[in-house]
Order: sequence, then structure tokens, then C-alpha cells
Amino acid sequence: MTNRACGVLVLRCSGAEEVGGCVLTTRRPRWNPRQKTLTLDFHGRCSLASAKNFQLEAEGDASRVVLLFGKVEKDRFVLDYGHPLGAVQAFAAALSASHWK
Repeated sequence: MTNRACGVLVLRCSGAEEVGGCVLTTRRPRWNPRQKTLTLDFHGRCSLASAKNFQLEAEGDASRVVLLFGKVEKDRFVLDYGHPLGAVQAFAAALSASHWK
């Protein structure tokens, strides 16, 4: 990173104006008495069960999924995301969750 780029970052981060954040939480599965297991509704986007499947929702708004990551076939996953996440943030969340040991 050049000195000029570092200077720009310092100026941007040192401002007195505080920008609010957004708290995202993992959507909790619900008990399905018919299947006798915990399930999440992936709205047809995820076709295989996997420990790596997850959804994020904005805290306080459980009706809206902000990120959906689910297995669709062997070694293939789907990643859906929306505001307030960008592509890099969504990919980072999916990558960190899928490579968790």
C-alpha cells in the first residue's frame, strides 16, 4: 500500500462522524414435527443438507434473510445476499463459515 493510500485511509477513519453498524445474527432452525428434526427454510435455493448451510438476518427483523448460504450439490454451494451486505462481505462470511474446522 502506498503512503498516499495510507493517508487517505487515515483521513477517512479519523473523522468525527460516527457511522452506525448493523448487527447480523444466525437464523435459528425450527423444529419440524413431521420430519422430527430442526429445519431452516431455504426457499428452494438449497437442495442438500450440510453443516455449512446457514442464514443471516438483521437483528430485530427476523422476517428478512440478509444472507443465505446452502449446498446444492457435491462441492457446489449457492450464496444469496442483500442490503446491507456487499459482495465482498457476503463472500467473506460464506468463506469463513465454510472453512471452519
